[in-house]
Amino acid sequence: AKVSRDHTVRFNLSVNDGHTAKSHGVFMIEGKNPNTHIYNNTVYMNGVTDMVVKQYASMGNSTTDSFKFTNNIFFGISGKSFRWTAETGWKNTVFDNNIFCNANADGLKKLSGVTVSNIKTDDPKFANPSVDIKNAKRADVIKAFTPAQKLRGATNIGNNGGKDINGDKVNTIDFYGCVKY
Repeated sequence: AKVSRDHTVRFNLSVNDGHTAKSHGVFMIEGKNPNTHIYNNTVYMNGVTDMVVKQYASMGNSTTDSFKFTNNIFFGISGKSFRWTAETGWKNTVFDNNIFCNANADGLKKLSGVTVSNIKTDDPKFANPSVDIKNAKRADVIKAFTPAQKLRGATNIGNNGGKDINGDKVNTIDFYGCVKY
């Protein structure tokens, strides 16, 4: 099987995903997929998840190689909200300049092959995280998980697709998470 490469995952909102079964995660990575960049996503957990990034082997590919996570917000209600796992292994995986608010960055640092740098722990102070996501309109859910304050220090990323989750124009990235604010 050929290896898929050079993927981008950006401007997504995940609310309480990845905790329903051991085979699920917020970002499910199968095989190597080298040079994948996962940036400007918001992951919110008000319970406990077994994994945010679920990595596992398939088709003979046993190691996730050359992944980069930038400008993401990983937010949990408590420090126990995130348990980072990898079934087979990571190689050259970098978490650089992300917000880990009650998101167990120390657990992530313990994984072999993972480098974690420039950790921010700012509380994004979401506008209304108790919103009923099953019954609210999409725009209201996104607004509820927009940080109430400007979080400084995001890494500018070129070739960013030009639009955030709302479809608002993005020339330069100077924000964390999935919504330009």
